[in-house]
Amino acid sequence: MASRKTVGRILSDGLAAILTASHQRDTLQDVFEKFRLPQQVQSVLASQWPDFLLPPSQLSFFAWVMLFTGYQRGAYYPTQHFEFVIESLVASIQSHAGEVCLNQQVDSYLLEGQAVTGVQVTDKTNGEEYTVMANTVVCNADPRGAAEQIGLEHFSKGVREKLNYGYSASNFMIYCTVKGLDLKAHGFGRWNTFHCGDDDINTSFDRMYVDHVYSNPSFAITTPGLMTEDRSDRSAGEEVVEILTVADYDYFAELLTRDRRRYLKVKRQIVDSIFDVIEDNYIPNFRQHVNFKVAGTPTTNERFCWAPNGNSYGSNMTPENISLNRLSHETSLERFYFCNASSGWPGFAGSFFNGMALSNRLLKPS
Repeated sequence: MASRKTVGRILSDGLAAILTASHQRDTLQDVFEKFRLPQQVQSVLASQWPDFLLPPSQLSFFAWVMLFTGYQRGAYYPTQHFEFVIESLVASIQSHAGEVCLNQQVDSYLLEGQAVTGVQVTDKTNGEEYTVMANTVVCNADPRGAAEQIGLEHFSKGVREKLNYGYSASNFMIYCTVKGLDLKAHGFGRWNTFHCGDDDINTSFDRMYVDHVYSNPSFAITTPGLMTEDRSDRSAGEEVVEILTVADYDYFAELLTRDRRRYLKVKRQIVDSIFDVIEDNYIPNFRQHVNFKVAGTPTTNERFCWAPNGNSYGSNMTPENISLNRLSHETSLERFYFCNASSGWPGFAGSFFNGMALSNRLLKPS
């Protein structure tokens, strides 16, 4: 017999599914207004907007429900940090006779009829070009970019329509370490902290993303060192602090191209503005304890991750992109599959889910 807790969860999930289906085309703001929620309640419920990098006025209600119900089941962090997870995946691939090839750029896909049979690659360490043939090609790069490399005309009309998505917003990140500071004494721990500069998150978001003004920023703070007992990610006496907010790719790309000195100045100004808020609201004299910091903009995201427009989560999580018509593994080409945030679900957990779903399909006995 199912426990009362299990039955409650089933009923709760069922009710959430019904409510979500009835509001599938709504934004989170649409639902707030339908239920006439006060502004402060709206801000509390949408305070985790950095998890989507979208304000309630644009965020898919369906996407919000998925994350919210997921957190209700528990939020988890790797006991040996994320680097250990990646190293474990690489070790698993290699232990099964697989090979991880770094600094290899896919220049083009080889097409025979309606089948992708391999890729043309350039070794970025020495410039050597070579061909890799395969019975199955799985693309975990941006689906639209890959489809454009192959030629959109080779894909079905249905797939082309699904590839016509807008990219998610980019971000501004600050990674820093602090020394001689007890973060727990200042209210930090095994959770994220979300700071809202305005009562209305839509207003705050637009000020930063549209107007490029960070004088009263909204942002998220995470302290990964407090989420596990493993201290391998930092030196003795240090703690890691990560800060995230939204940023407009076009604005920073133009700054970098037109005036690099101005670009660097704007970066420093945003860091200072966020540090001011931290000192005023959370940790007095925070700057005195920072012994390392580095800031990244949307162009950093583009350069290091090859993310088009410096996007954070693949396709934008608006109602148009989060629907039953969302792009999946299917490509309409033989032997070729997508496996990416834009063709599945974004985020760390989403990446695992996408990969497992596709591997189960490919390895399923015919």
